[in-house]
Amino acid sequence: MRAQANLYEIERGTRITPKALTSMMSNVLNGNRYYPYVFMPVVGGLSSKPELYEVTPFGCISEKKKYAVTGSGTEYAVSVLDVDFKEGMNEDEALALAVKAVSIARNRDINSGGKGISVSVIDKNGYREIDDKEVDKVMSKIKLNFAKK
Repeated sequence: MRAQANLYEIERGTRITPKALTSMMSNVLNGNRYYPYVFMPVVGGLSSKPELYEVTPFGCISEKKKYAVTGSGTEYAVSVLDVDFKEGMNEDEALALAVKAVSIARNRDINSGGKGISVSVIDKNGYREIDDKEVDKVMSKIKLNFAKK
């Protein structure tokens, strides 16, 4: 995808937009249904406005206005986002909400997991990844009410 995005930039003299990248990814996934690519990416970025998309393993594109979630823990994470998301959240509030949503999904869905939570921010300053220590700090402040095992 990176090579195709670079080629797009050379041919057109402009950076690839999130929508164009999503369309390109959709074509690749649709052309290779079932094998070897089985994943559900979230694509986001800024062109003239913020853009956010979910792409299915079959190449279907769903544009999102507020937030996007994919994976086996989607139902749990979306439930949290549906209740707690508010327009105009600052970065710290949004980070805490994202970490909370993923934490709940990881706790309730056996296929969600991994050793940590990766968080990325896309804003007017570009793309950046939040340091693992910062994510851990946010996690320690979140109050989750899980039943004791």
